[in-house]
Amino acid sequence: MLGGTTRLPALLHKSDNCDVSVEELNIEKYEVLYFEALHCSMNHIKNLLQELPHHITDIDTLIKLKEILAIQYSKDKIRGVDYRKTPIFVTIALYPIASRDVRLLLVTLCEMIEIYYDPQK
Repeated sequence: MLGGTTRLPALLHKSDNCDVSVEELNIEKYEVLYFEALHCSMNHIKNLLQELPHHITDIDTLIKLKEILAIQYSKDKIRGVDYRKTPIFVTIALYPIASRDVRLLLVTLCEMIEIYYDPQK
């Protein structure tokens, strides 16, 4: 299930005292996405990282993955940005030693994150 919701920019919420146009707020070029990239990708990443150890058969790869996840999960509060960075760390560390399927999955996830957050795309 996808997490997150789509919302209008906070500046566009109409109130009785304020009737301002997007031009007056200087946000006429503001792009409203159909999803909130951080929240949606965070939930997908969270699910993937929980499932990934069950698909790794090589013991060295599994140990390295568990070490990375232990470090990433050691924080008191894990934020969306932490979930966004974790697959990048995992991909860098596991790419040389992981199976082809795991590499493909990790690279695809990193590419998706890049697309979500690249201002030029």
